[in-house]
Amino acid sequence: MASFISTDAPQQWHMTEITCQLTDLAEKHGGSFDGWGAPVVQA
Repeated sequence: MASFISTDAPQQWHMTEITCQLTDLAEKHGGSFDGWGAPVVQA
């Protein structure tokens, strides 16, 4: 399982932008984004 770590403090506008991108990418590939605690898996 992949793990991503950030050392800088996130800004709300940036988190929203990234969340939208992750949701779109997951749906494009038949998956779903379940929040920041979601594991990255390959089917």
